[in-house]
Amino acid sequence: EGIHKDVQKMYVTATGNYVFELKADAFSVHEYDEYGSGQNLPIIIQVSISADGKIIDCLTLSHGESKNIGDKCATQEYYDTWIGVTADRVVISKEPITSDNTDPGAIAGATWTAQGYQRAIKRAFEAFHLLTGGNQND
Repeated sequence: EGIHKDVQKMYVTATGNYVFELKADAFSVHEYDEYGSGQNLPIIIQVSISADGKIIDCLTLSHGESKNIGDKCATQEYYDTWIGVTADRVVISKEPITSDNTDPGAIAGATWTAQGYQRAIKRAFEAFHLLTGGNQND
């Protein structure tokens, strides 16, 4: 109870780490069905958080982000920006995101993509804190 609807799956590993699968709203290109109706594709991400509240890893499972801009959210370089991040360091970047932004998960030129990812990471930490009884700002 109290877990945001964008948290699709969650489990605890044998080593006591927490893994969350989340849906993140983002910019995304439209996918069209056979009737010509378009829909935005969410980013589906997986976030692993250690028992002491630090991101171990994250992975983009699927996305529809723009080539060479928003699709940077699906690279090892992007994932590395999240490693070791704690709940208190996660912010939603201000618009527009430029190259001098150092917020975890910021992508210059892909503000909506980055903000969607950042919101999802915040939701993963919210779920983590609900499950562990921890403080939101640990």
